[in-house]
Amino acid sequence: MNAMTGSILEIGEEVPGGMILDLRTVASPAAGPRRRRRLGPGESVRFGWLLGPFLLLLAWSTGSAAGLIDSRVLPAPWTTAETASQLIRDGRLPHDLAVSALRAGEGFIWGAAVGIVAALASGLSQLGGYVIDGLVQIKRSIPVLALIPLIILWFGIGETMKVTVIAISVFVPMYIQTHA
Repeated sequence: MNAMTGSILEIGEEVPGGMILDLRTVASPAAGPRRRRRLGPGESVRFGWLLGPFLLLLAWSTGSAAGLIDSRVLPAPWTTAETASQLIRDGRLPHDLAVSALRAGEGFIWGAAVGIVAALASGLSQLGGYVIDGLVQIKRSIPVLALIPLIILWFGIGETMKVTVIAISVFVPMYIQTHA
């Protein structure tokens, strides 16, 4: 629409600013603002998430078949699958998985409970913050794996030691997130 006269512009008519309205100018995609490509991974590919595991399995199989991977260090995938099926048939694998899940659950419950209670005590009282927060920040800088020799000395090599390692691993993140 012509701003001066209020009439509809015709093709080839001069518009304010001295420009002539042309059909190619109006219909051309190049005339409009160019769309920029956004940063990011792009379009997802169906089953693309399987590429990484497939390449890992391929490298493992190829390395094992070529003798590049020592079977004492990492058994071949077919040996691992055969052993797993034998353990399932014997009933040992489901039992061992259940024991491990119970151990992990117990450690998680203890670590989460102590972490949440300590964070609440530290965050809701000034004295608790003075007493607890500094100690947790010191513990935070020490990896759990570095504490395993001490934990073995204190608790031995039994279920208590294993649950304690899991609980300590859970404690710090639970404390930090609850305190925050």
